[in-house]
Amino acid sequence: MMALSMDIRPFYEHKAIMTCPERAYQKSFGIDSLYASIGTAGAGLTDIAIDNLKNLHHFSRNLDFTGIPVDVSQFGTHGTSGGWSQEGTQYIGTAWELLKQTGDRKLLEEMYPGLKHIHAAYRLRDTSGDFWPEGMTFPGTSERVRDMVGEPYQMVGAAVRMWWATKALSEMANELGLTQDADGYKRLATQMQERFNRLWWCAEESCWAVGMGAHTGKTVFSGFKTAPINYAQKYRLANWDKGQAAVESVWKSDAMDDRFSYHGSAPTVWQNSNFAIGCFNYDKGVYGLKVIRSSAACPTELTGKMMGSFSTINPDPRTDKGSNQNKIMYSWCAGPYLESIINGLFGIGANAFDHSITCRPYVPKEWNHMSLRDYRMGSHVVDFLYDNGEWNIRHKSGSRPLQLIVVIDATKTSVALAVGKELTL
Repeated sequence: MMALSMDIRPFYEHKAIMTCPERAYQKSFGIDSLYASIGTAGAGLTDIAIDNLKNLHHFSRNLDFTGIPVDVSQFGTHGTSGGWSQEGTQYIGTAWELLKQTGDRKLLEEMYPGLKHIHAAYRLRDTSGDFWPEGMTFPGTSERVRDMVGEPYQMVGAAVRMWWATKALSEMANELGLTQDADGYKRLATQMQERFNRLWWCAEESCWAVGMGAHTGKTVFSGFKTAPINYAQKYRLANWDKGQAAVESVWKSDAMDDRFSYHGSAPTVWQNSNFAIGCFNYDKGVYGLKVIRSSAACPTELTGKMMGSFSTINPDPRTDKGSNQNKIMYSWCAGPYLESIINGLFGIGANAFDHSITCRPYVPKEWNHMSLRDYRMGSHVVDFLYDNGEWNIRHKSGSRPLQLIVVIDATKTSVALAVGKELTL
């Protein structure tokens, strides 16, 4: 991941950015770099992820917080998110996850007013009053939905991220002591969650709709279980029964190939990772592990289905040989892969503002050992070690005791772990 950052001042206000190149990207970075941010920060490269966030904040400020730059050139010019309906809310949710990783209150105070403004701007994209921003998310799928339900239309990825952003703003406001804001966003998020689980569910497919007519409420299942339906599981918007059913539905569908890999038009490691995290969140760890293993094989297997996932260049699947156009790395594959290990397999949830970490690990039956060492959150450094049926969690350094919650086989253990101490389970 270090190779995915660069210092190109004075064009950017802050030192580091994360490139997120793909053949269509002629610029240095943009909103899609956020796909890599959470995994990058979790893996210890928090400074890079935060500098990247600050640069996006800088360019969003230039847009009066009504849009997010899709791509930014090395000379500081940018394109905006235009009619796309998910970038701003993705930005809000990701920003909160990164802020929780650092506990940077000053940055939270600086960013919060702009994030509120972006949320309000995206709410204006809802002309039907049902909470969900209207307009395209992914080319191809969006057009198919539009052709089936007409204008205006809504997409599942935008609906999920609107809820995610609203929930994030509620938690930010609560952290800042803004009770009225916190309560208002919390009520709105609760209403969104209830309506989403009721209105977006396709019982005949045991899965989420891909799109919906904004004024008719007609749901569309486009015939392919596209990647965004996994967001409902990744972000825990789905209620338990429907989340489990959606995971099973995707797993058994033709969206998964015979290598336990999620396939489609986007780079597969990115889709794999979103799906894997949802598997772990809804007690389908066996599936999640198989998908992670499939992604791990990507750098060595030139299948043509997982282009340039980490540092290896794979052939263009549309040609019979390698293409110079595809000689790239996808940070939006590498970052989510790290996220699927840290937040999925180990089930780590961090909040540096209250010095707390939750760990809900999935341990494969055939594994005798697994470890996540030197995990960093704020001032804290923690080791998570599993050896032959025993967990050992060590608080190696920090400014104060760590509020630790560990959930293993439905048994919850909560402890204030002092610096230099360890918990054995």
